[in-house]
Amino acid sequence: MGKKKEKGGLAYLLGLSGQPSAGLALGVVLAVLAALLEVVPYLAVFCALMGIAGAPLGVGALRGMADLPAAAAVAAASALTSLALGFLSSILCHTYAFRVICGIRKALARHLAKLPVSYCRHTSSGKVVQVFQTDVDQLEGFLAHQLPDLVSTVALLIFLVAGMVAFDWRLALVAVAVLAVGFMGQFVPMIKLLKEGALKKNFDALERISSAATEYVHGMPSIKMFGQTPRSFAGFQTDIEAYRDFSTSMSRRVGTGVVFFRAVVLSVATFVAPVLVAMALTAPDSAELLPTALFFLVFAPAASAPVCKLRSFSEGMNVLGESSARVEAIFRERSLPVFGIRAPHGTEVTFDHVGFAYPAKGGGEPAPVLDDVSFTAPAGQITAIVGPSGSGKSTVASLICRFYDAGAGAVRIGGADLRGMSEGELSELVSFVFQESHVFSMSVRDNIRLARPDATDAEVREAARLARVDGFADALPQGLDTPVGAGGVGLSGGERQRVAIARAFLKDAPVLVLDEATSALDPINEREVQRALSALLAGRAVIMVAHSLASVRGVDEICVMDGGRVVERGAHEELMAAGGLYARLWNLQQQAADWRIA
Repeated sequence: MGKKKEKGGLAYLLGLSGQPSAGLALGVVLAVLAALLEVVPYLAVFCALMGIAGAPLGVGALRGMADLPAAAAVAAASALTSLALGFLSSILCHTYAFRVICGIRKALARHLAKLPVSYCRHTSSGKVVQVFQTDVDQLEGFLAHQLPDLVSTVALLIFLVAGMVAFDWRLALVAVAVLAVGFMGQFVPMIKLLKEGALKKNFDALERISSAATEYVHGMPSIKMFGQTPRSFAGFQTDIEAYRDFSTSMSRRVGTGVVFFRAVVLSVATFVAPVLVAMALTAPDSAELLPTALFFLVFAPAASAPVCKLRSFSEGMNVLGESSARVEAIFRERSLPVFGIRAPHGTEVTFDHVGFAYPAKGGGEPAPVLDDVSFTAPAGQITAIVGPSGSGKSTVASLICRFYDAGAGAVRIGGADLRGMSEGELSELVSFVFQESHVFSMSVRDNIRLARPDATDAEVREAARLARVDGFADALPQGLDTPVGAGGVGLSGGERQRVAIARAFLKDAPVLVLDEATSALDPINEREVQRALSALLAGRAVIMVAHSLASVRGVDEICVMDGGRVVERGAHEELMAAGGLYARLWNLQQQAADWRIA
């Protein structure tokens, strides 16, 4: 038996939202009724004209509208009823659409939280923002507007064409042919553009602009510092100008088709009139054509409005398809697999012949970053990872946190392979403090509490004290309850690092990973952070990645890396006596520290 095909596209996304569709179905039904009632005023005009011309009306209900006041009353009543039903339909469809996009955004947020950090590092923030905002909003436009419009428009067109066929199939064929020709004149160039991938290029260009705008804002201090104009930020300007040129080119290519479409579709009666004249000239009694002529001159133009809606709907469907694919692509991303489950016994960290390479951009061959790396960081000791830039130090830290999986060998905690631990299990074992720790737009207290949401206020205050957060929080207007801006606006780099260390205190995990935790700080903040770290290190298995060798001089063991391999191991004195890479790096750093302007 073949494998059941997994549901995808819009149906897949609607299922993720978890919203019942009864409200949408009722909204669509009301939209159809509202559209059909829009025909009644045209019917009233037709009956009134027939009454004025003295032509008979075969249907009794229509004979009542032959009187002009009666026709006006029926037209007004049907128009008001159509507006009321359309309003109710809009409320129902919009309510459903807003709940759907809310559900999808929540599902996206939950799914992104499960993805490995590697996804976030290799995917631009602009792309994710584009999906969360613009692409998801396309679903709202489809559900609230395009879907009810499509169903009601198709129902209306069927009704109008059926009415025209009932009066005269020949004239109906002419009217439908004119509408079809106009439609094809518009869609032949559009289909050609879609085959060329124009829609994907459009979305890709918007993603690049979003990413460049984010980078531009982040780089604004440097631009101002060096007195450069926005034009100097070449990438941003290039992306904007490229999108301008692309949009202009697309508009030129579809412009002729749009003009042709509207000119033809809105002139149906113009094409029907000559056929009516020819039929009248050849008919034995041209007076018998009067009802047919009046009907087509009234209702043929009425068919142009729904056809124009179909055009906008087809454009929207193309955009919706591309947007849905981009939203779905994120949901198709998978978290790192968990297999071979084994509970850890202890907290020592072991690298067992580990090899690793970051995924290559553009599908090329990935370059190895780690090659046969082996060492053990025992519980209750501090193990430092040092070496030149690009030697693989930060990659070691990333593998311990399982931001990535080892390509060869294994990383273990307490003898258990990290690939056999769930995200929650690993999170309970490992805390980390990186060089740049993110602070969210909330109070200092809530930022610390992120490490353990169920922590009491007393536990948060104690973590803040141990991390020396109280040293600056007491001076804030509301103490620990003072809100800070997104990204830690209002706090210095050292203060943000102390908040990150407070999180580690509150989490109280047995394994601690420090990746350049003090390298970007001024001497005063570095001293405060180091004091906080000194209290945090006790009794844990600590892996400390550092550039400054002076900061790791007293650790239990130093692993020296070069070219993705561990080339030396030992205490400071042992490595200095060996006279290898570590000794050379130490001497170079001492020379740099003693450098003075001549």
